[in-house]
Amino acid sequence: MKKGFSAIFTMVLISTFVVVKPSFCKPASNSCVTCHQEIHEKIVADFQEDVHAKAGLSCQDCHGGDPSIASEDAMDKSKGFLGTPKAKEIPQFCGKCHSDPRLMLPFNPSLPTDQVEKYWTSRHGELLKTGDTNVATCVSCHGIHNIFPANDARSSVYPKNVPATCSFCHSDNAKMAPYGIPTNQFSQYIDSTNVHGYALLEMNDLGAPACNDCHGNHGALPPGVAQVGQVCTQCHSLNGELFRNSPHKDGFDALEIPECLFCHQASPEFDKPFARGHTIVRPTNSLIGTGTNSVCIECHTEGDPGWVTAVRMSQDMDSLDRRLERVEVIIEKAEQLGMEVSDAKWKLKSEVLQARMELRTSIHSFNLEKFIPFVKRSDTSLDSVEQLGNEAVLETGRRRTYFIIMTVLLGMVIIGLWLKINQVSKKND
Repeated sequence: MKKGFSAIFTMVLISTFVVVKPSFCKPASNSCVTCHQEIHEKIVADFQEDVHAKAGLSCQDCHGGDPSIASEDAMDKSKGFLGTPKAKEIPQFCGKCHSDPRLMLPFNPSLPTDQVEKYWTSRHGELLKTGDTNVATCVSCHGIHNIFPANDARSSVYPKNVPATCSFCHSDNAKMAPYGIPTNQFSQYIDSTNVHGYALLEMNDLGAPACNDCHGNHGALPPGVAQVGQVCTQCHSLNGELFRNSPHKDGFDALEIPECLFCHQASPEFDKPFARGHTIVRPTNSLIGTGTNSVCIECHTEGDPGWVTAVRMSQDMDSLDRRLERVEVIIEKAEQLGMEVSDAKWKLKSEVLQARMELRTSIHSFNLEKFIPFVKRSDTSLDSVEQLGNEAVLETGRRRTYFIIMTVLLGMVIIGLWLKINQVSKKND
């Protein structure tokens, strides 16, 4: 009996020891996780959702070591342990996988493997080579243990998150001071008047440009004066083609004026390169012409060909917009009166507004011969919509007239019947 009791007691002690101190009894499946979940709980938790973890990778795939050893020996250099890389080592640390096409192919064949090569050509990479460890490296933009694919809204490089990611450094006065770079780019970009920032952050238009669309990703550089137009025309291709064939092209090149920005930037400070391009405002008719807010008068004087062209373009644009407002009022009035105006509203969106957009684009030719045909097309489209609107309003008037006539006739019939009934009643009495 005593022997049986002793055996049971011994088994309980052994079981308790195993439960309480498992890491001392047998190697964990991954000793990195076993140890670090106690001292770096958030890191371990974050990594569970990391793109590398989802691909089946774990701590040792980046940091080396032997996760089958349940002691500090797992981090012995003889086991290939690398530990935490220093800032200057990070590009190569990440690049040992991301620069190997054969290694990356099974995980994501579409992912480029030249990121590190491009990084060294960037301003960040150039400075890192000189020993400046204050600059951005891979982890500055992508994160460390909580990296998500770029198309995941949680990712720091998801389109809507890119401006905030860049601003983490570029809005830091202390970090930017050694380079003489202003720190107001982010505040300018997110201002409601900035057409790009508003489209991306407020309208959720993921096609709108963020920092990397103009500066590049891994090879990020500030575009020079001669490159600004090429950057803009990646999206605004037709505008760029018209400008390149316009009389302004040679003049801008000769004066070393950055294309696009001279007219579209809210406060052109071309003597300060880092101020360029972060205050792009929505263009209005006031930019064209000879008014107070016009950019044309910066170069043109009264009477010269450019002045005449600007006046004509401004007048035509203003005239079209006034007509458009009038037609919209007509259609709205007809709709409020209960008329069917879906055709008119459809033509307004599909034809008139499209023609108006093409007209505004044609301004970049700065050539009346190319501009006027678009004015005529816009007028023709607007004529057809205005006619539909007017017909709807007239139809309302006709229906109202018919209603009045029918009401009068019906009233006369009722009165006649009433008189007839009274007459019959008197005879019977």
